This record gives sequence, C-alpha cells and structure tokens, in this order.
Amino acid sequence: MDKKRILGVVSAGLLLAESLSPSGISLTANAESEVTDGDLTYMIYDTHATVRQCDTAATEVTVLSEIDGYPVTVIENNAFEECTSLISVTIPEGVTTIGAGAFYSCTSLQEVNLPDSITAMGIVYNDEEATQSQLVKARTGIFYNCKSLKTITLPKNLESIKASAFYGCSALESVRISESVKAIGNTTVSGIEKTVPALAFSGCVRLNQIEADENNQYYTTADNILYNKDKSELCLLPKDKESYTFPETVTSVSEQAASGCNKLKSIAIPERVTQIGEKAFGYSSSGNPIAEFTVYGVSGSAAETYALENGFIFAELGSVPAADPQETEFPVGDHNQDGRVDASDAACILMYAAEVGAGNFSGTLPEFMENLTSASSGKIYNDGIYTVTKFGYDSDVTIVVTIKNDVITDITASCNESDMYYFDTAYPILKNSILVAQSPDVDAVSGATFSSDAIRDGVREALNQAKK
Repeated sequence: MDKKRILGVVSAGLLLAESLSPSGISLTANAESEVTDGDLTYMIYDTHATVRQCDTAATEVTVLSEIDGYPVTVIENNAFEECTSLISVTIPEGVTTIGAGAFYSCTSLQEVNLPDSITAMGIVYNDEEATQSQLVKARTGIFYNCKSLKTITLPKNLESIKASAFYGCSALESVRISESVKAIGNTTVSGIEKTVPALAFSGCVRLNQIEADENNQYYTTADNILYNKDKSELCLLPKDKESYTFPETVTSVSEQAASGCNKLKSIAIPERVTQIGEKAFGYSSSGNPIAEFTVYGVSGSAAETYALENGFIFAELGSVPAADPQETEFPVGDHNQDGRVDASDAACILMYAAEVGAGNFSGTLPEFMENLTSASSGKIYNDGIYTVTKFGYDSDVTIVVTIKNDVITDITASCNESDMYYFDTAYPILKNSILVAQSPDVDAVSGATFSSDAIRDGVREALNQAKK
C-alpha cells in the first residue's frame, strides 16, 4: 500500500463551504493532514475524512470506508475530474455527500457503485481563491460528459438530482429513480429556483428506460415515461418515442419533456393541456427545431400558441392524417404521400424530370408516382425505417433513414458531439443533398469531414439493410 502523509494545516478556504453541506458535516474545520493511499488522496479532519483527488491514470478505484480511523464521508468537488482512463468506482457505505463535478469528463467510466448512505450530490465550491475554471467545472453535473456510462441506480436516500447531473452521458440507456428523490433537474436561474427534469439528462440521446420506485411520493413512470406523482404533468419522454398519446390526467408539460425525441415528428395536444414548457416538443438532440414539426390542437388553445411561438406547423385536431392512405387527403405538393411537403418531394420531382429527360417516361408526375407505387415487383428496397449508428468526431451519430417505394423519403441524424457546430452545419446540407441525389454519394461538407462521413456511411449502410 502506497501511503503518504503530509502534516500541516490546510486552509478551510480550499474546502467545500459548510453552508453548502446538506449532510450536516462541517467542512470548514482545518485539515490535520493529507494522506495518499493508492490512486486516491484523502484529507483528514477532526472527525472525518474526504476524498480530495484521484490519479488521472487510475482505471479501477475503491474508496476506503475509513482511513487512519477516520470515516470517509465526502467525495469533494472535481475529485475524479478528467480521469479519462477510469472505468469503475466503488464508493462505500458511510459516504453521504458527493461534490459537484466529481466525475467531470471521466469519458471511460462505465460503472459507479453508489451506497444508499448518500443523501446529497452536487455541492458547489464557495471559494474566492478557486480559479474560474474550477468554478465552472464545479457547477457542472456530477457525471458531466461521462459518455461511456450506460446505466445507473441512484442511492435510496438521495433527495435530488440536480440539473446537468448527467449532461452529455450519450451512452446512458437506463436510470432508476429511488424512492427518496423529491426533485429532478432543480436549478436556479436569475435567482429563481425551478425544477425541470429534462435538464438533469441533457444530451442523454439513448435514454429510453426510465423507472421510478413505486414508493416515490413525487414521481411515477409508465411505459418508461416520467410524470409527477398524480400524472398531471408530463416530465420526460424516452428518446426513442415515435408517438405519444396524452393520458386523461395530464394538463401540463414540463420544459424540454420531449427534447431529443428525434423520431417524434408531430404531437396532438388536447385542449385540457393548458401549460406547455419551453422546447417541450419539436426539438432535436442538438437543440434545433425538427423540420416541419406539426402540432395538432384546438384553435385558441395552448397548443396553437406553442406552435406559433416556435414556428411549427399548426393543424386543427381532427385533421391528423388517417392511417388508411386511401382515405387521406394529402397536402398539395406531397408527391410521395407521406403527409409532409419537404425535400423528399423535391427529390421525386427531380427523379421524374430525369426519367422524362432520358426518354424513359412521358406521362404526368402523378402518373409517375403511381407507377413507382405499383411497381412493387421491381423494387430494390423494402419499405421501412432503418436506424444505423456511426462514429463522428467524438461521439456516435445515429442516422435514421425512411424508405418508401424505393425512394429515400426522410433522413434524420443526431449526436452529442462536444462541439455541435460542425454537425449542425453538415447535417441539413447533407440531408438535402442525399434526398435530391437519392444517394449517399454526395460531397462532404467542408470543415465537417467526420460528421459528413458518419452521415453518408450511415445512409449507405441503411440502404444495404433495406435491400431485398
């Protein structure tokens, strides 16, 4: 065991402030000593010890329950910051508090064992001597950018999951909310406290399994959808949702409840829903509006107001396209009859023009589209929606390709890159180029090579999957 003791007094100014410690543990008393044991550095105080720092080369770490007879009760702010080789951490019973940014950008972290003794996570520095960088990182989520973390069970006695707790955890697939949690996504904006559950899981593009303990008094789940306890408010939808029907009990929607639900192209909102939070529906995982997102509702209702304020299409409830295409009146210009007028219809026109120009067809555009529909025996691809994942610059890119009657009718792509600028630049350009060309063999977007390659390769693989 590699143990090193540095005797002396450490100023309380470098420690977490007592006023910010809901555990009731005083962190303002002077430290007696610093001890390094293996990969971890501990600070010993009058009655307890804390974890101050971890060796950035560590891969697997188990926190001691006590050191030199002092119980370890606190993981300090940023204790494991940028330990990019760290794969697993085990924290013992007796630890009650984990500081903010504790696992900041531990990009390889896959497993965290949290004891039920933890009651508070996300305590922030209150230190005039801390650098601006330390302050920023301390205020980020506890698992900020832990992009390899796939699942987590929260401690039984944890009372809140702060905003940005799992920001950028792009691999996170499931989370179980324990019975003691009272607030999810709690934050303070301009001095005003608010709770927005979606903010706790920003950038969790694969979060499709959400379960709240049945004994939780504040939240409940049904079909992996998070509601408040009496189901009067929709809090969070799983990211793979393609449709959603409001229960009779829901009258409000939390901010960003469906943010990142890239497959959700429209929503029918009943008149009884009177409150709809900011960016509740119609926004992709990159934070941009989903193209031609449609809100169905009653004129003069909150649904219409939301659609107008966000620049979405609004249609009266009752005008939702019927399931049987034989009974559906499609919009003017909707040549492929998918209920929308978009770039895929422009692609149909270009295909028609190319066939006419080559002398292969002499009829009208509707006749051309009818021939495409009826020529099922000669089809190259099976109709359907095909999902492919490719790696972009520093995260996976999910590409969804829709094919109907041998035509690529839609392409959506989403990711959680550390810098979304390049992806956001490449995606709309490539989408239009591929839809027009009906092929992924188009030019990459200058300056966004990784994103371009991921999208083009994803469409190419989707077409291969769709081949008959």
